Amino acid sequence: MRIAISGILAATFLTSGVLASENGPTFSEVYQQFQQANANNEITRALRLSENALALGENKFGRESENAAMLRYTYANMLAINKHHEQALSVYDDVYDDYERLYGEDAEQMIQLALSVITFYNAMPHHVKMDEISQVDKYFDNLLDALEENESLQEKQRAALYHEAMMTISKTGNIPLRAIELNSFAKRGVELIEAAWGSEDVRTVEAKFLQARIYELNDKDSYAIDRYEEVAAILDSRVAFSHPYALASHAKLVSLLESRGESERATKHCIAIGKMSPWDPNQEQEPLYRKNPEYPMSYARRGREGWVRLSFDISEYGFVENISVLESSGGELFASEGLKALEQWRYAPKFENGKPVVAKELVVQLDFELM
Repeated sequence: MRIAISGILAATFLTSGVLASENGPTFSEVYQQFQQANANNEITRALRLSENALALGENKFGRESENAAMLRYTYANMLAINKHHEQALSVYDDVYDDYERLYGEDAEQMIQLALSVITFYNAMPHHVKMDEISQVDKYFDNLLDALEENESLQEKQRAALYHEAMMTISKTGNIPLRAIELNSFAKRGVELIEAAWGSEDVRTVEAKFLQARIYELNDKDSYAIDRYEEVAAILDSRVAFSHPYALASHAKLVSLLESRGESERATKHCIAIGKMSPWDPNQEQEPLYRKNPEYPMSYARRGREGWVRLSFDISEYGFVENISVLESSGGELFASEGLKALEQWRYAPKFENGKPVVAKELVVQLDFELM
C-alpha cells in the first residue's frame, strides 16, 4: 500500500530556511533524504527519516505549528505503510487533534485525513485488535459530517470530495457504519455528483455502482437491481469498450435475478456478457451464479450421504449445456438433484482471441453431506 505524501510539505519546508546544527544534519537535509527514500520505495529507511524530520521540524517550527502537524501526518502515513498499526493509529489521532485545532472539525484537511485513515484501515489485517479497528469509527463519522458541514466548499468541490470518499469506502470490506448512515451517504453523493457532472459522466456511473452495492449489502435487492440496470445501460450504450463496471453490473444482475426466480430477465444479462469484449482476449469462463442442489429429504432422514460428478459445457452466452453424469455415490436422487441445480448455473463465457466460445467437457463434483 502506498499513501501519497502531500506536495505542500516540500513547498513549505524548502522555502523556510535551514536549521543549523552542530551535532547532525539540518532539518532540510533530513527531509530531502526522506523524500528520496520515499521516492525509491525504501519504506523502512523512509520511516526512520520521517521520524527524524518530525523531531527536527518540531524544534524548527514549534510543536503546535502547522508544519509540525503536516510532518506528523507524514510520519503516521509511513508507520501505516510499514504496518505498525497501533502506533500509526496513535499518531493519526494526534494529527486529528492538530487539524481540529488548526482548521476546525469540518475542514477539508480533516476530510483528507479521514480518507487516509480509511485507506489504511482497508489494508489492516483481520487479526488486528478490535479496539484498534474501533478507533477508525470516528474518522468515518467525521468524514460524513465534514462533507456536509463545510460551508466553504463549492458544490463541485463537495461533489468531487464525495466521489473520492465513495471510491475510498468502496474498497473497504467492513464499513463500521449503520445501514441508514451508509444509505444516506450514498444517496447524497449520487445526488451531488449527478448534479455536478450529469447522469452519463463516469464519476456518476461509479457512484451509482457503489450505491447499488450498498443496496445489495443491506438486502434492498429491488433498489440494487434498478441501479445495476441503470449503470449497465449507460455503459453499454455510451462506452466503446467493455467497461469493468458494465461486466460487474451484468454479473450482479444475473445473480440477483436468478436468486429471485426471474430467469428470463437474467438471461438478457448473460447474453450481454457474451457480447462483450473482454480485458483478456483469452480469458477463461467465470461463474456468475451457482445454485446449491436440494438435499433429498428421504435420504436425509436415513442419514445417507453421497456425491455426484458431472460433465458439462458452457455456451457462448454462459449457459450450462450438455450435462451428463460421470459418476455418483449414495443414490440416484443425488444425481437427479445435482443435474437440476447445475442447469441453473450461469457463467461469463470463455473467450479465445477476443470472441466467446463454447467451453467443453468441464467437470464438477457436488458433495451431499449432513452436518
